[in-house]
Amino acid sequence: MTIRIMLDKIDFKQLQTKDSETIKRLCRSISSREKQRKPVDKLREKLEHLVEKSQNLTRGLNESLPVLELNQDLPIAKDADRVIELLHKHQVVIVAGETGCGKTTQLPKLCVNAGFGRRGLIGHTQPRRVAATSVAQRIAEEVKTPLGEFVGYSVRFNNKLSEKTRIKLMTDGILLAEIEADPMLSRYEVLIIDEAHERSLNIDFLLGFLKKILAKRPDLKLIITSATIDPESFAKHFNQAPVVLVEGRSFPVEVRYRPIEESEDNDDDRLLSTVVDAVDECSAESRGDILIFADGEAQIKAICKRLAKSNLDSTVILPLYARLGIKEQQNIFKPSQKRKIIVSTNVAETSLTVPGIIFVIDIGNARISRFSQRNKIQQLPVEKVSQASAEQRKGRCGRVAPGVCIRLYSEEDFNLREAYTLPEIRRTNLSSVVLKLKALNVHDIDAFPFMDKPDERAWRVAYNSLFELAALNNQQEITPIGKAMASLPIDPQLARILVEPKLTAVNEMLIFCALMSVREVRERPHDKQQKADGKHQQYIQGDSDIVTALNLWKILDAKKTELSSNNFKKWCRDNFINFLGWLEWRRVYFQLKESAEQINIKVNQSEVHFDEVHRALIPGFITHVFQKTQEVYYQGVRGLKVWIHPSSLSFKKSKPWLLSAEMIETEKLYARMNGEVKPEWIEEAVPHLLKSQYNDIHWRKNKGQVCAILNQTVLGLPIVNARVINYSQIDPDKSREIFLLDGLAQDQLQEKFPFLISNRKKLAELEEQEQRKRLNNIRIDKHMLASLYDKFLPKHIVSTISLKRWLKKDFKKRNQQLSFNYEQLTQVQSNDLEDFPSTLQVKGVELNLSYTFAPGTQEDGVSVEIPRQMLDQFNDRDFDWLVPGYLHDKILATIKSLPKTLRRSLIPLADTATACHQELKLVDQQGKRFVDELARVLQRYSGIQIKPEQFQMEGVEPHLSMKYKVLGTHSKSGARVYSETIGELKKRLVDTQPNKPKSKVQSRVTGLPNNDFQIEFMQRKDGQNSRFFAGYVDQAGEVKVSRFASREVAEYEHFRGVARLLLVNNHSEVNRFIKGWPDRKTLEFQNLRAGGFYALADTLCLMVAKDIIGTLHPVTRVDDFIAVDHQFKKGYRAKLADSLTQVKPLIKQREKLFSELSELNESAFATSIKDIRQQLESLWSIETLFYAGKRLFIDYTRYHSGVQSRIKRIKTNYPKEEQALDVWHDWNEWFEEIAEHENVGQIASKFHEVYWAMQEFRISLFSPGVKVSGSISTKRLQTLMDQLEQELELI
Repeated sequence: MTIRIMLDKIDFKQLQTKDSETIKRLCRSISSREKQRKPVDKLREKLEHLVEKSQNLTRGLNESLPVLELNQDLPIAKDADRVIELLHKHQVVIVAGETGCGKTTQLPKLCVNAGFGRRGLIGHTQPRRVAATSVAQRIAEEVKTPLGEFVGYSVRFNNKLSEKTRIKLMTDGILLAEIEADPMLSRYEVLIIDEAHERSLNIDFLLGFLKKILAKRPDLKLIITSATIDPESFAKHFNQAPVVLVEGRSFPVEVRYRPIEESEDNDDDRLLSTVVDAVDECSAESRGDILIFADGEAQIKAICKRLAKSNLDSTVILPLYARLGIKEQQNIFKPSQKRKIIVSTNVAETSLTVPGIIFVIDIGNARISRFSQRNKIQQLPVEKVSQASAEQRKGRCGRVAPGVCIRLYSEEDFNLREAYTLPEIRRTNLSSVVLKLKALNVHDIDAFPFMDKPDERAWRVAYNSLFELAALNNQQEITPIGKAMASLPIDPQLARILVEPKLTAVNEMLIFCALMSVREVRERPHDKQQKADGKHQQYIQGDSDIVTALNLWKILDAKKTELSSNNFKKWCRDNFINFLGWLEWRRVYFQLKESAEQINIKVNQSEVHFDEVHRALIPGFITHVFQKTQEVYYQGVRGLKVWIHPSSLSFKKSKPWLLSAEMIETEKLYARMNGEVKPEWIEEAVPHLLKSQYNDIHWRKNKGQVCAILNQTVLGLPIVNARVINYSQIDPDKSREIFLLDGLAQDQLQEKFPFLISNRKKLAELEEQEQRKRLNNIRIDKHMLASLYDKFLPKHIVSTISLKRWLKKDFKKRNQQLSFNYEQLTQVQSNDLEDFPSTLQVKGVELNLSYTFAPGTQEDGVSVEIPRQMLDQFNDRDFDWLVPGYLHDKILATIKSLPKTLRRSLIPLADTATACHQELKLVDQQGKRFVDELARVLQRYSGIQIKPEQFQMEGVEPHLSMKYKVLGTHSKSGARVYSETIGELKKRLVDTQPNKPKSKVQSRVTGLPNNDFQIEFMQRKDGQNSRFFAGYVDQAGEVKVSRFASREVAEYEHFRGVARLLLVNNHSEVNRFIKGWPDRKTLEFQNLRAGGFYALADTLCLMVAKDIIGTLHPVTRVDDFIAVDHQFKKGYRAKLADSLTQVKPLIKQREKLFSELSELNESAFATSIKDIRQQLESLWSIETLFYAGKRLFIDYTRYHSGVQSRIKRIKTNYPKEEQALDVWHDWNEWFEEIAEHENVGQIASKFHEVYWAMQEFRISLFSPGVKVSGSISTKRLQTLMDQLEQELELI
């Protein structure tokens, strides 16, 4: 039998609507199995049983349902027959009528009378729970049945239904939830959508679903009721459904426009004054009740306060707003002998019918719930009401008598307003809509038949909000979290909190979510606010509004257990707690707990720390977290500025991060219910919202891994700032690349793996070759080395620890694989390394060399390492030739520095340089200046005269001059590289250590040495062999060992030191001899000028010792010390006696000369007198006498004669003296400059030779009559002086 035949045999009009779909499915199954020749007997039996049962139930209801009596006093009764007729002919009927026409209470009864309710339920939706329960109660009373039987209701978390129920009142949200389990709403025969003109989100949602359901269920009837606001839009949505307009019961209403006048007062004062004037105008006409429409709670309180001050006679002023306590709300319905002035929000516009109103004063504004797509928050901005709302307000009066509506704005303003209030779906968050549609497997939401489709941006905001809540993924598919959220009958934000897998504070969140789902239970009557605030202090918990709310629950729960029912109610009243509100909160909590347990959410039994409470809110309120700024406001997500509401416990508390469970925008965006959170909680709670930025990706040696600096934001808020993270977990490929390049190739691993040590050593050697040869292509570069490692290392190795694990499995073999040979590590082979030595032999000392190839830096080129204490032993000429590898380049660069006129003759310069190089590399370079030799070779090569000074050496590249590393300067960074000359360097270091002596005294010597004495010796210091020079020195009659800068100075001082050592070693015998000298007293008197007899004897003793030492100087061996000491002991008496005898007449001559000098005119001959005194003092100084030796007894008589002759000429021919003085001063100044040179000690013997030549020159200049020794002239003297200077230059 075909399915069509089976269906035709069944009278569906006699079946229960809930069974129709089941019966059709059974028919399809039977037909399908028959085609497959499968047995169908059991299915047929089941089908027949179900049809019979369903038909019997329908027949029973046909017989039992009564005809219900309509209230004939209500306008709807007049149109009852027409409504029934249209309902039988059409699927959809629109019933439009004013509030009070009876459509809400009479339409369900009318449907019963029309024969509906027998096959299925008559569903009747209300936008509010209070309306659903109160209407159900009213209808039950009218049909005279207990509530819950024939008439019942179902609201969120509460219902009163039974199997007998045929009329079911419910909120539109409940019907919406039923669609999920029953997409065809098969249990209903008729649906009445009441107050559809409010166009709430749920109503629009229902109307869209119902349009789709009606197309599939032609047996379903739909009645849409509306105020007289645009019923045509509903008719159009349902394919031009018929409209029944029901007339209301009203009297005429006069409209008066009283716009607020401009004045100097502020806006609030002008508004209040205008309201008072309007009340006075109403009072002058009648004592009827007045309804004033204000825009919010604050304005209501201000108006009530101003009216109270106006001393109105026999008047009671009543506020009316949503947060007002139930008792205070009921006051408006109570009869009163006084006139009532009710100041209300738009709650009195349609939801509540306030009886007995004669006058309406309409300020013209209201707070309209509007979702900010930019800020992603629900706002309550004050806006002008639409014309339709203004008419609704006007309609609040004129129901019992003619009324007056005073609008506090102009008629022109009214005409310019929007005709209708924008439907909620156009101005709200569509998240819950999208979530439910997705949960109902509505994939193409754009095709859903809404009456007014939200714009694309609104949908996008909804999708983004659900993605933020992790309810949808990136592909806009519902997630497991989203499915769990959709199963909970609360706002998506609250649902998200409860379904968080890591949630520990489940019970606390159930309490909190229940509170957020009901109205505020704490009351603050406008005339007892201070007292209420004082009572509310008892459950305040720290700075957290959220924990305070939980503490309130805890206290209320404890009080309920502690007190009797009546006492608890009294306690609530005394403590300003709305008892019914608490009951609702508690009921919602248990219902919500039951719903949570149904989806396997486990409720914790013990309390958790308040941190866990705040932390738990983050997944649901991620867009409500904000960070403290330097200003008074907080920084919210997406650049929002958020202020803390004065009622919050966080007000004026500087918390770094806050979360708000309640945000509202009036003049500013305020956070009202707040708790402190931490950024790390946010990071953990919403990983899908983290936007990560990885900066400075680098290898970190101390961690042995590739790291990055992580900055993370959540919706624009910085959560993580500059955190160092392991980047290999983010991008292993990039991390491996950096590990190979910056870790391995650049030798930046802390681990000392054998292969690294081996490769490091080879690469260092190759690098040294590059530095020496000024090349950068001998060793492979870091990229090539990284590629080499890449070939041998497995791909998973990205860090030190992964490398270590891999090596450990076969440590020896794998280290050998990674230890590369020279061929693998080399790009270009180098064969001339001998031209770039690592040491340089200078003046018998081997000095270390280092090479740096770094053009533009001070270190560029070759540097020689010189110990600080050896610096005085060298000069720039010692290093003028650099190293063989640089010689050709220096020759070429020096030739290029010549003037252009000379360079032309040397072209091609490279060939010329090569030819010079061939000759100069064979030259003995020691002690020769590079430019002198180059000039010589160039002159012979080209035939052109070239002078060394013509080379412009300042133009030669800096790397072609030797650099100096001075060791032992105590620099924190080690030896510093200097590019100046050694002379400048010596001065610099002396300036930095001005108090350091030129020689270092080490020890005192009191007798002959037991070991050979080393004038020159080597010591190793700072990794460098240092050469030192030492000698005995005569210091105030004692012998000490000192160090010197050169061997020459050391030997010079050592000579006199050994002489003094002989006197010290024989001091007893020498002293006895001197004290026994017969002319001791005479010489003491004669030599007072020079220290007396003992000073003279000591000097002569040193001269005797020097003479005895003679050719054995320098005395260093022990045998030589013993020999000269023996000779001294043997011969000093005769020699000293002879010297004392010979010196006596010389001293007498000297004293006579001083006496003659004193007779000269000091003022007339001052210059000459000073010069002669200086000459005599110099000749008789210990230093001069020691080195004069036998010259004292040979030449001093002649020197004295020269002085005596000069004195005579001064007296007789002073002009000649003056001429001679002029000549002498020039030569003497030159000589003194040489004498002051720091290195003159190194050429002491030659210097003394010139000194005696200067004495002969004196005689020839000042005393022509006295014979000179040898030949002396200015030419010879100049030759001697030039030679001295040249010698000093070489040092």
